[in-house]
This record gives sequence, structure tokens and C-alpha cells, in this order.
Amino acid sequence: MIPAFVKVSAILLAAGESRRMGAANKLFLEVGGKSMIQTTLDALCESPVAEIIVVSNPENFARLDDRIRSSFRIVINPDFQLGMTTSIQKGIKQAAGDADGYMICMSDQPFLPAAEYTLLIEGFSAALREDPFCILVPFYREKKGNPVVFSNHYREDLLAHPDMDGCKGIIEKNRAHVVRQNMPTNAVLRDIDTPEDYSQVDHR
Repeated sequence: MIPAFVKVSAILLAAGESRRMGAANKLFLEVGGKSMIQTTLDALCESPVAEIIVVSNPENFARLDDRIRSSFRIVINPDFQLGMTTSIQKGIKQAAGDADGYMICMSDQPFLPAAEYTLLIEGFSAALREDPFCILVPFYREKKGNPVVFSNHYREDLLAHPDMDGCKGIIEKNRAHVVRQNMPTNAVLRDIDTPEDYSQVDHR
């Protein structure tokens, strides 16, 4: 019997180089009165994730404040320049052995509230009851968003995935098991990549 909330490990990707933002590192820009990464972490903490694993590169790790360092499990990815998939793999390797699924979260999505992370975990919990091979993908008005939640069935596939730009190939290969989660807002589509994106943010 699967409980109402299964054990979902949140893998928070925070090892990017933030090149499109120019000189600034976007993870440390202020959003809502806090750094972008702290805003994202706070929302995850208010959701029913079983654990949060932050995957960082050495430079970003050096800039994390003491609150984050002392409160979260942080994994350093020395191979971050090879691509996003290396960070996904580093995080999954450190996830709890009894995790039912892995939610691949982006640090540059500070508009996602705890309620929507919770909705994704609820949707995954329900989907897992019907299909142990499920992959939950959020949608807003016919557009795919992030984060995606993979059943632990895909652990070895994720760890062996050769495409360094993410795990879309695994989703495409397993379309029969993809479950669509309709979302109430466009937060799953919104990220902050460029100075233009950031200029439209309320920094208070």
C-alpha cells in the first residue's frame, strides 16, 4: 500500500555557470527579498519532499551562505561543465536508497510556490499507485514545464544517460508511462536566465 505521499527526493540543480545572465550569478540575485536559490529552497522545504539534495559547482558552493550550508545536503559536482546531466546523476547517486522518485528541480524557478511542488508530489503519488514506471511531467496550457518527477525505476537509466543536456531522451523513450500534471499557473514555465528576465522581477 503506497502512502498518500511517497518518498520523493528533490534534486536541486545549482551548478550552472549562469552565462546568459552576464557578469552576475543569477542564483545569488535577490528575488522576494532573498537570494534566488534561498527562495527556491524555502518553497521546497514547505512541500512534502522526503529530502533535498543541492548539487553545486565549487564556485557556487563557496558563495552559499551558512544557513544553506548547515541546513541542506550539498553535493559538489566537479564535472558541471560537461552538462546538466552530470548534476542530475551526482544528485541521484546521493539520494536515499528507499526513494520512490526523483524530482529534478531548477534553482532558477523562484516563482514556483510550495503548493505547486506539493501538487506535483500528490500527482506522482497517485500515478505511482497505477504505474510503478511513471514519469510525471507538469504542463501549463499545453506547454511542458519543470520539475519532472521520475519513478525510481529509472535510477540506472538516469545514471547511465549519455546526453549531457538533460534527460528528455528518457522521457521520449518511455512515453507510454508519462503522466501529465496540469498546473494552475505558469510558474513551471518561468525561469530567470537573462538580465531581461530579471528586470521584470519584483525584488522586494
